[in-house]
Amino acid sequence: MERTVSRTCFFPRPNVTSALMTLTPSDDEENKRIASDPIFHRFLIGLMQYRRKTLANALKQSGVRREDLPSLLEVFLREQGLIAEVRAEQLTPSQLRILYHLIYLSEKA
Repeated sequence: MERTVSRTCFFPRPNVTSALMTLTPSDDEENKRIASDPIFHRFLIGLMQYRRKTLANALKQSGVRREDLPSLLEVFLREQGLIAEVRAEQLTPSQLRILYHLIYLSEKA
């Protein structure tokens, strides 16, 4: 975060404090590859549309269709040390990438 921006700088004044942030592109080749993957984009958009739902419900609502989804999700949650009630908005970027790989790039049972 570079600095905060006072709410008095906006009209109408928001009920939050804003911030300026600097984003630096990653040099990681996997991040570059996945950033250009249209399926990954749809996956993220779908999850974030239901970000306030539990991750399991967000995946279902966003159209993820795998018969083994409950078991994949259970493995993901356990490996990441997450509770079943975790929400999509609480996942880190690396956790989202891992989940995407589990769902779309792993062998279907």
